[in-house]
Amino acid sequence: MDSDGRRHEGVDAVRRLYRSQFSLAADGRCDLRSLVGHDGRGMAESLFHGTLERDGTVIKALGAEVFEFADERIKEIRDHHRILN
Repeated sequence: MDSDGRRHEGVDAVRRLYRSQFSLAADGRCDLRSLVGHDGRGMAESLFHGTLERDGTVIKALGAEVFEFADERIKEIRDHHRILN
């Protein structure tokens, strides 16, 4: 699920989503701040930094990715970020 609540299913759909999001800010990166996991679930807190290609606006967004695992693979990711600036 993306930060707007839309579900993207399948490897190809998820790759397209991440490719699209990171193409908006080619220098974008996520700094991992914390990571926890237990019993098939996990959570990562990250701080995204990037510069929008279209107008040079610098973005910072703090958020969490909540993971569910099955058969040693990611089954679902819920991604929640809020813009800080």
